[in-house]
Amino acid sequence: DLQFYTRGVAVKTYTYYLAQGPASSASRCSSLALGAWLLPESWTTLDQEAMRQSASTLLGVHDFLPLSSVPADEAAGGAPSKSSRSTFRELLAIAVEQPEHVNLGLLGVCFWHGGMLPIEECPSCS
Repeated sequence: DLQFYTRGVAVKTYTYYLAQGPASSASRCSSLALGAWLLPESWTTLDQEAMRQSASTLLGVHDFLPLSSVPADEAAGGAPSKSSRSTFRELLAIAVEQPEHVNLGLLGVCFWHGGMLPIEECPSCS
């Protein structure tokens, strides 16, 4: 008798964007702050290989309590609330990539060759 349970086996995917570009672009793309980390203009390149090596150390099971909303008394062994749950998560894969173009339509912004542009100014979207 085979049974199938989906509870507790969901896989979530998180995508983080780092954007580079002139401050004038950032001010025109104020919604960018909702979807990316804006790097200083003085950072002309990122060492992707070093980022991959560092990211690989995050693979496996880790306790994300410091990043969670679980009350500290529960984490210290106090009585769990009805909504409490484990703060341990397993990271299965991490990728460091530099896509040529990503359209974030809901934010009205595109990442284009490592920088950001309002969608109406993006060469790939126009």
